[in-house]
Amino acid sequence: MVDRDAIVRMNERCRKLGVMCSPAQDRGKHEAVVDVADPDGTVLRFYRLDESADRDPFVGMIFDGAAPPRFTSEPRLRPPVISRSE
Repeated sequence: MVDRDAIVRMNERCRKLGVMCSPAQDRGKHEAVVDVADPDGTVLRFYRLDESADRDPFVGMIFDGAAPPRFTSEPRLRPPVISRSE
């Protein structure tokens, strides 16, 4: 999403269409998200992240077998590279 207003517009549009979604949520000073449920119940997260801002460190959990979960600072999924044509 381009900016926080786009997150708010996504939320408003979903509500007008009767689509289940979370409120627009601020997650720190440079990030905002809205969660939207698709027809089969899978939740899709749309987010806005200020690429020029310092980010909070990543914290994830690894679940592997019967062992207790472990914390990790390395994301397994890489965010997509977004190129903007001007």
